[in-house]
Amino acid sequence: MLRLVEPTGSVERIRTSQAAVLVDLLLDSKLSRLVEQQAFATAQSPAYTIADLFGDLHRGIFSEVVAARPNVDAYRRNVQRSWVDQMDRLINTPLAAPTPPGGGFPGATPPPPRPADARALARADLVDLDGQLRAAILRTTDRVTRAHFQDLRARIDRIFNPTR
Repeated sequence: MLRLVEPTGSVERIRTSQAAVLVDLLLDSKLSRLVEQQAFATAQSPAYTIADLFGDLHRGIFSEVVAARPNVDAYRRNVQRSWVDQMDRLINTPLAAPTPPGGGFPGATPPPPRPADARALARADLVDLDGQLRAAILRTTDRVTRAHFQDLRARIDRIFNPTR
């Protein structure tokens, strides 16, 4: 349908939407809410945790990396890049939002800080992903997919070693 209506721009428009969904899912306030729910969980009423969220998203976004012959299309490459960008944000930005100059609006409630577990789990996710990508590079026969996986590995390395 998009090809009939618009000759170019659909991949970028979808990338923007994909990134927006990931940003929304991984907002610090939502991650804090998951920690709160976990704190009050019981065996009869278990909570959906940050680890559950990250695991579900990772498995869905990177399902190709476990395939016998990985092949990733443009839309999936974009959402995979967005995932790595969000993990970078969780790892390399301050846990608490900076206070605005002048202390903000009187009576305004500051946003909740990012849970420290989110940073730790983001780091663990990227370590796991890097290993999966290393193995997937050897199995793919698609040149673009191989280059994409190599680029993701380079991005992960820069996240962990920003001064290199």
